[in-house]
Amino acid sequence: MTFSHHTSILIGASGDLVRFSDKLPGKAKVCQGVYLSANAHNHTKALANVSVSFNEGKDQVVNAVLIEKDAPRRADFLNILQQINENQRVKGYVKDLGNASAYPYTVKIYYQLKS
Repeated sequence: MTFSHHTSILIGASGDLVRFSDKLPGKAKVCQGVYLSANAHNHTKALANVSVSFNEGKDQVVNAVLIEKDAPRRADFLNILQQINENQRVKGYVKDLGNASAYPYTVKIYYQLKS
């Protein structure tokens, strides 16, 4: 069974570096993809650097630059294949690049999971 989970990170000011840690649902055994979004509308520049690591930082790391624009309603996930260890967390950070048109804004990291 495939399902999703997300982490929300509030960016309060230009240049903010916000670290996060989130527990994935216990039924998650594999992460098949990651998708990034933000509520900073009408933005076409690089908004933030995002880094996500799995299993308490011991496994795969996803690093991406979030470019928020008027994206299509359904975007594709960045394909990965990461085993999720029981009772482990995803960790990472979001580093604002100072290009947002307004603050605060929220970055959401969606995980495409499989049980």
